[in-house]
Amino acid sequence: MTDGLTADVLVFLLDGQTFENESPGVVHMAGLQQQVDFTAETLSRSIEENGSVNISDILFDTGAATIKPESAKVLSVVAAAMQLTSGTYTIIGHTDNAGMPEANLKLSLARAESVKSYLVNTFKIMPTRLLAAGLGDCKPIASNDNEDGRRLNRRVEIVKPRR
Repeated sequence: MTDGLTADVLVFLLDGQTFENESPGVVHMAGLQQQVDFTAETLSRSIEENGSVNISDILFDTGAATIKPESAKVLSVVAAAMQLTSGTYTIIGHTDNAGMPEANLKLSLARAESVKSYLVNTFKIMPTRLLAAGLGDCKPIASNDNEDGRRLNRRVEIVKPRR
């Protein structure tokens, strides 16, 4: 089943590799859309295989931990993926580098706790299965020098500890 969600394509290149006429490094191809089979099964498999998954489509009000309504569909897939497995997950909030580091650390934790509460209250995921943590702007996955990079760095990461 395909939900028909689309996403910008983000290509990570190894040192020395290039993509078409781009320089080595990270290439973000804005506007290039790809159909994504974003289902509970594919998300669960990705978490199991990789240990974690970054989700930039859980959206919040600026400077706040309030989850925007348009995040509901993504969160329903996250909950369904969690219901397919047992064990615990850590929900880690990340921010871009706008603002003070201390404030970003608090904001990232508050956002992770909001996601945890949403999953517990809306989808009845057991709270003992979820931990919340915030890393602020300490672990960027893209450059903070432009809006596209900052958007990617504002994310929630779902981590499943390896056994």
